[in-house]
Amino acid sequence: MTNKIYSSIFAVLIWVVSSSASVSVIPEPKVLSEKGWSGELTNKWQIVIGEKANQTEKLAAEILQQQIQKRFDMKIAIASEDNAHSDKYIILGLKKNSILLDSLCKKHKLSLTGDENHPDEFIVEVIKEKNKQYVILSGINGRSIIYAQGVFFELLTKKKSKIEFSAVSIHDWASIAWRGRPSWRRRDYLMPGSFEAYTKNRINFIDLRDIDVNESRYNPSFGFRTDGEIDESVAKMMIFEAHKRDIYVYGTVSCGIKKCEELQKVLDAFSQMLKLGVDGIWISFDDAGSGVDPNFTLGQIMEYAKANKVKLEDIGFTSRIGSYHQPESAFNRSIMQVPGMDKISWFFTSNPYKEYADDAARIGIKSKPAWWFNWPRTTGGFTHNSYVGDSFREDGEPYNVIPRMSEGWHNPDDEKLRDAPKYFDHVMIWGIWPEEYVTGIFGIWAWNPQKYNFEKARTVIYEQVFGDAAESARNFDDNLIKVKKLFELPQNMFGLPKGKYPENSLPSRLKNVADRDKATKILADMQKQLAAIKSQSPESTMISKRRLNELFIEPMVATVKYAQKMAETDCPEYTLGIRTEFARKITSLFDYNKVDEVQKIISQASDKYGRELNKIEKEFEKLTPVKSYVSTWKDYLSGIEYWQNLIAGERQNLEKNFAQTTDKINIDELASKTDVFPQDEALIEFDPAEFANHRWRGESLWGIGVKESRGINYVIFSFFQGSTRAYPSYAEVQLDVNIPSDASRLVLNIASDVFDNKIKDNDFGDTKPSRFLEIYADSKKLASFCAADKKDGNGYKVIDLQGIKGAIKLKLRAVNRLATRNHNSIIAIGPVRVLK
Repeated sequence: MTNKIYSSIFAVLIWVVSSSASVSVIPEPKVLSEKGWSGELTNKWQIVIGEKANQTEKLAAEILQQQIQKRFDMKIAIASEDNAHSDKYIILGLKKNSILLDSLCKKHKLSLTGDENHPDEFIVEVIKEKNKQYVILSGINGRSIIYAQGVFFELLTKKKSKIEFSAVSIHDWASIAWRGRPSWRRRDYLMPGSFEAYTKNRINFIDLRDIDVNESRYNPSFGFRTDGEIDESVAKMMIFEAHKRDIYVYGTVSCGIKKCEELQKVLDAFSQMLKLGVDGIWISFDDAGSGVDPNFTLGQIMEYAKANKVKLEDIGFTSRIGSYHQPESAFNRSIMQVPGMDKISWFFTSNPYKEYADDAARIGIKSKPAWWFNWPRTTGGFTHNSYVGDSFREDGEPYNVIPRMSEGWHNPDDEKLRDAPKYFDHVMIWGIWPEEYVTGIFGIWAWNPQKYNFEKARTVIYEQVFGDAAESARNFDDNLIKVKKLFELPQNMFGLPKGKYPENSLPSRLKNVADRDKATKILADMQKQLAAIKSQSPESTMISKRRLNELFIEPMVATVKYAQKMAETDCPEYTLGIRTEFARKITSLFDYNKVDEVQKIISQASDKYGRELNKIEKEFEKLTPVKSYVSTWKDYLSGIEYWQNLIAGERQNLEKNFAQTTDKINIDELASKTDVFPQDEALIEFDPAEFANHRWRGESLWGIGVKESRGINYVIFSFFQGSTRAYPSYAEVQLDVNIPSDASRLVLNIASDVFDNKIKDNDFGDTKPSRFLEIYADSKKLASFCAADKKDGNGYKVIDLQGIKGAIKLKLRAVNRLATRNHNSIIAIGPVRVLK
């Protein structure tokens, strides 16, 4: 088992700039000086390792040898120090494992501090002695040797027929000790090229948390479930590959037990993982919850850790939903009573800023907190979802650009992140993305946040992935960002029932049809950049050709192909409006018995878009949301009978939804929020029960019903969604009313309650005003009240009726304006009066 305090990973990327220094390293080293001369690398050189070199030192030598051969078509021999015979050496390894390296370091007074303030410390030193030249690559652990060789490799440049390198002295170490890439998809670790990306980009811890991601009954995101089985052969392979690179591995278990008797299964799971070779344990409550008696659970796990010689510094912890967002919570304070909890690594999704570190200290956490960064969280694309960016393609991967750090939970600011090392000592990312892109950006940032520069970072990533076509790749990404701004892109579908898609899914459509030529021109430029990438990258990339094609080139080609087709497609929305708007227009016409007009609209739309929908279905058949999109439009344009059946079923659905939530509605408590009406004489008064005798409208999870409290009826809108994702939708009741000519005011009493199952700042927009009660006279909106506002959403409301006379349909409409999850609402309306 590796020692966590001194184990780390690294890889270095070089940025050549025209400045006072001819060489610069990305991430920028703490100490770099040039000696004013250059060396020339030839096949006479040798890579020398110590006689006692361990597997990571040997791997570092092999990586250097392979990279030199791949980029420069030159093979440098690897030799043990007792077989070295050249006068030009690249001496690589730990001093304790090499007599030659140790003697040279002593002779030239090269040293490493080896203390906890210099994690993953290494040196790169170019030395000239008479007719001999040495390049010394040494560090405090195996991973730091990999980092050192990475620096030297990137120093190599080809000038005419020579391969040269600047004579430098570099001393570097990580600003943040622990930089992680846990994943709920174990297969990502074992995909060829993943571990290479981790070592290249200085990721130094991962975890084992899933079983078989294809088994839907498990959710490995929250840790290993004790009702499953670990595939030990695969787990051993993963741990072996990590340890070969000196990467630390946690064993993560979901610990929110439903009854105390299940605790033994949790402890057995930790034992199995420790036996397999993990380096530390990770206690996970997460979204699965803390279960029964969390203090008892945590106390027993801490006792178990002590008995099994697991140090407190080797224990990670994710609190439950509602408390992992920031340190300060009643739950976190309560579990701090468990001995040892103050010295383990607590992972929070709050940004690594001083205020959150202060909060952690305030509740009693003595160790530095850890940052769990849900990133990237992206906008939708032509082939992928928004938020986590998962693919909509049936036949390949999606493509998206190199993300900025700000494109994640809580939108961290690059400038504020520069101080992260002062307050946090563990950082990690959680998301789906090509490893070269996300571990590239994150690894460069985490190594030296103080000097992080996004443009320099993405440049070296493009060079790593696309080789000679790096500039074309940069331009491709910049153009992709530009062209996406012209389209309505997919909204986040995370949490939606299978097969359900929001209004903006696929195919994407132009925000303005007039921008079609503009979009086509940008996409034509992208085709030119793709041609350069396909021509130049395969022979100059530093990753495998297969990985280059599968994760980058082929998805880029598909992105441009689909984007071009979407730009050319004549979507029904361009003239009919979005689907929900069209549906509301049609159903509203039924309200006024305008059946002939409905028939005319449907007939004309069917003639115009029937063939186009067939074309859309064929051209985008490999994009999963398109089948639902086409099916919905075909239903809408199929004929008047479809709408008659839909309207007939609407009320049943609203009643069913309400019946499922009626036990959660305390009508007496709601009624207490209403006010006493003004004493003015009413011209008309409506009992809310009257709304039950007229048409109800509703979408999504809305329910409608009538309840009574103390002799007064209330018509109630309910919305209980749990973890199901909901998009903008509405529910409506209406009443035929004849407004007298001397009427001036409409008065109604409302009471609302809005409550979340999740906490504030949960990144689903739930804390923004989402649920509203809107009052209409026919199509004219008279007023709108925010259900989440205690003042606005409760009490009697006086609405101006100026200009409203005669027969109208009075409509009370409850609206969900934002995409939400875990956001529940009740809106109750009491008696309605019309006053002079």
